[in-house]
Amino acid sequence: MGNDMRKKLRKMIIEIMSDGKEYSVYKLKEEIQRSSGLTYKEDYTESQLSGAIHRLYINGLLLRQDRGSYILAVSTPKAAAPSESESSQPAEHANSAPLPLEELLTEMKCQLKEHYAFICQAMKNVDLTPYKNVEDVRQTFEKLLKLRAALQEFME
Repeated sequence: MGNDMRKKLRKMIIEIMSDGKEYSVYKLKEEIQRSSGLTYKEDYTESQLSGAIHRLYINGLLLRQDRGSYILAVSTPKAAAPSESESSQPAEHANSAPLPLEELLTEMKCQLKEHYAFICQAMKNVDLTPYKNVEDVRQTFEKLLKLRAALQEFME
């Protein structure tokens, strides 16, 4: 039941924050009640709310501004949490003819520019708890550094 509420709260938080404004935890509680009627301490707990916020943060969907204050890392709820039925391709190209290479590269650069901050933030929040030894952690960081360098090179 708690996981269902956290999932519901994550979805509501993304919808509320899709306006691009900064929200404190207090303001989120108010907006959750206003938009859904769910009341803090009656319908959900501090643990459920903080768990939902933490999951969005570690997944790179929220950026911390100040202590207890966040903004959405991406511009729209669809970009933040695509449904399983949505295609992974850009909508305008999902069923169209293949693009010439130069147009494809231009499209990819535009997409990357839109999501670059999100990607970098997500890379900062890699969970290291599954790793058993220092060598695994080192290899993971090397992969992240290579990925970041490749992304920066592609952006230029």
